[in-house]
Amino acid sequence: HKAANFTRSTDCEPEGNAVNNPFWDYSLAHYRKAQVADACLTLQDDCGLDVNVLLYGAWLASMGQRLQVAHLDALEREIVEWRERVVLPLRSLRREWRSYAPSAALREELKALELQAEREQQDLMWAFYGAAPALPVDNGDPGENLRLIAAVGAAGQVNWEEPIVRLASLLAE
Repeated sequence: HKAANFTRSTDCEPEGNAVNNPFWDYSLAHYRKAQVADACLTLQDDCGLDVNVLLYGAWLASMGQRLQVAHLDALEREIVEWRERVVLPLRSLRREWRSYAPSAALREELKALELQAEREQQDLMWAFYGAAPALPVDNGDPGENLRLIAAVGAAGQVNWEEPIVRLASLLAE
């Protein structure tokens, strides 16, 4: 796969300049479930995992698709630059401003911008999914896909198993 260029074709954009993205819809619906956000953020902060990639694995499982290492590696190549140059700097600055009360209003704007950047990343992921070879059929258990993501993405981290099991359980409900 070639590197993402961070622009979207207007021929696939419905009104409001947003890509029709079932992955984004899934993520919004499931991230709002009780304790899912906390479980995702624990894996992000403690294990260095990308919440969008975790949700992607769960979304694939919800459609009965088993994630493969080659697919995951290719996905990572598609999104790494966007995540590192856009999403992570926004997140870092937003977190830095937590303890600086005068920045509260700007911090909220930054939070909205970070969410928009996350949406753009998921749009890249959705486009990648549409162009990628079909994945094997699976039983729909998100645990398998999430464990693969953790095994690949949290290399060297020893404490990912319990939070992955917790997240899989929450997303399977």
